[in-house]
Amino acid sequence: MKLLDSFTKKILNYIFNNKSFAFDILEEREYRKLDGILKSVGLTKEEFLQRSSFDKKEKINVILCLLKEGYSAYHLFKFINWKDFELLVKTLFEKHSFFVEQNFRFQNAGKTNEIDVLAFEFPYLFLLDCKFHKYDSPSSLKNAALKQKERALNFIEAFPFIADHLIKKLSLPPQRVIYVFPAIISWYQIEPKSAENVPIVPFRLLKGFIDEIDEIRENLFYLKLKVL
Repeated sequence: MKLLDSFTKKILNYIFNNKSFAFDILEEREYRKLDGILKSVGLTKEEFLQRSSFDKKEKINVILCLLKEGYSAYHLFKFINWKDFELLVKTLFEKHSFFVEQNFRFQNAGKTNEIDVLAFEFPYLFLLDCKFHKYDSPSSLKNAALKQKERALNFIEAFPFIADHLIKKLSLPPQRVIYVFPAIISWYQIEPKSAENVPIVPFRLLKGFIDEIDEIRENLFYLKLKVL
């Protein structure tokens, strides 16, 4: 993992904290380094330099760009907050062609449940709890995974009452069986990797987790759900 160099820090402070930066004295090699960020926000160099602020989606795409280039998630931590992290997870799944809903709430047995991110691509429906802390103890992550497992069970019970909304929002296919996976997505934590077979996935490993789900699914806790 690459550490943030001084140039990248200045760019991040320009985008996230509105701090001025003397772009007119940049060297050619630094402009080349900027190319990836320009592509991630869909701007030319001239448009980028004229910006006084950037929206949430643009900021998230910058973080994804830098992660893809190998920069340390740990050092990017200070530029985003927990709501940004949820959006970051949502955006990554969207880039993998998932239908996604953020902050989904439903009732079961008189209690309100909330799932940070729902992500569906047939036949998988992920129920994701996003944990954005610099450090989570193994016990707190284990407890979070067990709670997410309970939410998944509640989700299955409540599904007849929320099906119409989810079929429309996530394009769930009628008369098909889907596999429902609860999971914890953490910003940085490495251990534990699971609790009662509910995966705990550091964000930097999330792409690999998505790509490998066919191979690893039988080792994970999941529930089958038939969409009526």
